[in-house]
Amino acid sequence: MDLGRDVSACQLAATLAGVKSGDGVEPARAGLITATADPGVNTVRASVKDATGAPLDAPFHLLVAC
Repeated sequence: MDLGRDVSACQLAATLAGVKSGDGVEPARAGLITATADPGVNTVRASVKDATGAPLDAPFHLLVAC
């Protein structure tokens, strides 16, 4: 995702997220997430995978602190 400024020196934190469903919240799916800043550009890449390493389509939170 393009953040509109160079984020290569920023700190990143990403976590899988739960989703509100009706009156409750579905818990976050099991998996692994990584977030990396592309050096010298304005983008952060997030990769979400299941326990076997296969791509996983799951919601997540991303924090970028500069």
